[in-house]
Amino acid sequence: MRKITNCFFATTPYQIMSAINLAMNSGESSDLYIFNQFATADEVAEKVRATGLFEKVKVVDNDSTYSKFTKKTKNRNLQTILFLLELLKCHRSALDVFDKEDVYEVMYASVPNLYYRVLQLHLNKYKTKLYMYDDGLGSYTSILIVRKRKIDKIVQKVFFHRDLFKESVKYLYSPQLYKQLNNDDDVIIKIPNMYNDERYRQIVMGIFGSETIDEPVIIIDTVKDQLMANEEEIKKAEAMYQYAYDTLGYNNVVCKRHPRDKSPEDPQKKYMDNSIPFETSLLKITWKTRFSLQSTQQQVSMPKWFLNNNHW
Repeated sequence: MRKITNCFFATTPYQIMSAINLAMNSGESSDLYIFNQFATADEVAEKVRATGLFEKVKVVDNDSTYSKFTKKTKNRNLQTILFLLELLKCHRSALDVFDKEDVYEVMYASVPNLYYRVLQLHLNKYKTKLYMYDDGLGSYTSILIVRKRKIDKIVQKVFFHRDLFKESVKYLYSPQLYKQLNNDDDVIIKIPNMYNDERYRQIVMGIFGSETIDEPVIIIDTVKDQLMANEEEIKKAEAMYQYAYDTLGYNNVVCKRHPRDKSPEDPQKKYMDNSIPFETSLLKITWKTRFSLQSTQQQVSMPKWFLNNNHW
């Protein structure tokens, strides 16, 4: 039996940065599981492994694991039944991720999706706790993320006879904001802001890279047709960006595109390297003469939560 205190699950660079933060500050033994939902997952895992912060760093094949629990059928009741049948095989399914000897006290996840629940069912015999940690705006405002679903109640009552998915403990960068937006009794623990921690800065920049920004204005763009409510909002954002270009000149503005934005780049404009997470470049930027334009709530709030460097 291999007893490790914590296991972290991450699907994005932002989650990995937070997992590193929590692991560094806990001083406890930890493993990290990275679902390969982004292109450089294997490369990032190798660099995280080299830091020695985690006992084990493993990349999990996202498509093969999720396909078992997302049976495609238009009948939602049938889909639920198929999922419940898969839950009965949770121990076998969990071995796609865990080794047989792995035992954990706490499991950390940013989004309590179906597969994480399957993994917790496997760990139920060890009384493993499930804690949530910061995933950006959704961790503060999404009811689907911070509330238990009907499927969980069925599973816990019928199969396990106890509350497996309580999710009463959350690690967040801004507990105050969560309390303002949510009326519940969850225990909220603050994740330390690591902007002034030189060791953390060097570790995450070594893993993900960083970029020197000389332009005084940064436009933080988004995938407008996916993340904006309507055409009017899209036009307002585009007009705001164009005003910056027209007023300040194209040489004084740089754009950070959303990782999912596949539209062609405008040859007149400057762009940040999209292979480098924006958060790591924030660790390097001097903000004395810079400001940013953003078009969504998370873009406005996330850097302040993550860094709290008093320049944002």
